Amino acid sequence: GYDGQFFYRYALNPFSIEYPGIYVDLPPYRHQRIIYPLLSWLISFNNPDWVPASLVIINLLALFGCSTFLLKIFKTYNINSSNLIVLILLPGIYFSTSRDLSEVVELFFLLSSFYYLQSNKIKLFLVFSILGLLTRETGIVLLFPMMAWHAYKNFKNQTIKSVLVFLPIGIVL
Repeated sequence: GYDGQFFYRYALNPFSIEYPGIYVDLPPYRHQRIIYPLLSWLISFNNPDWVPASLVIINLLALFGCSTFLLKIFKTYNINSSNLIVLILLPGIYFSTSRDLSEVVELFFLLSSFYYLQSNKIKLFLVFSILGLLTRETGIVLLFPMMAWHAYKNFKNQTIKSVLVFLPIGIVL
């Protein structure tokens, strides 16, 4: 099946496995990507007529959030803010937004996780990384190296905090 149709289906009712007229091929797999449809369900106030618009609005808000966190990251590393144009030029951003896919929302959670981890705000890192993994599990490809580097870098000084960053993997798995 097509991911966008399943996000739409779960945005109609994120707490039910069955929905009239919509067949879900692999319910456990599809349901693990619950954050994007859950946000849509919340924004649409459980009104099925508002779900399509809410999916687009969430992606646009996530794009704005991506820009905000990228600017914060650029400032932290003294990178020229004009490099933000790269985000705007990525064709995947437009493809994902126009097809009701969750990549932009996942990117928002990954960028915010990176920012909070580098700022040593572990609690916020944990929240945003768990949300990212519950949006798309593929975020583990970026989160795991970030967590490993942070744990390695801080192991001598902060043993508990350096191991705590691996909590999102344990929760999601």
